[in-house]
Amino acid sequence: NLKRLGVKNVHVQAGDSTKLIERYPPETFDRILLDAPCSGLGVLGHKVELRWRRKESDLSVFPPLQKQLIEQAAKYTKTGGVLVYSTCTLNPDENEHIINEFLSLHSEFAPEEFNFPVLGKSLNGMMTLYPDLVRSDGFFVAKLRKVSHEA
Repeated sequence: NLKRLGVKNVHVQAGDSTKLIERYPPETFDRILLDAPCSGLGVLGHKVELRWRRKESDLSVFPPLQKQLIEQAAKYTKTGGVLVYSTCTLNPDENEHIINEFLSLHSEFAPEEFNFPVLGKSLNGMMTLYPDLVRSDGFFVAKLRKVSHEA
């Protein structure tokens, strides 16, 4: 897609985001988007196969991974920088609970309010988009600003 669109200022690399990447020192990036792997419960409307493959036991797999990913992403966020956490699920265990636990452990981050045109304002820096209300897939978004060095 990058080639097709003629985008030349993006470098793509594969890696394990649960581990530190040695070539990047802590607090390297001004903005980080963590589009976390999730149960996908917000996209069931157009990914019908998930309805048949997803089991209740699968839901416990994602939160531990999401916690590892946000911990690593936090290390790379510069003071004053923004970390956006997003999923395509409506499961609070993968959304609000991850963010609230993260904030309870990281006083150097604070939720930051944001607006989406038509959808309105976030609440405590978080917003859940419900398919029946916004006529799209279901998503969760949290915006966190790193306000100080690690506590």
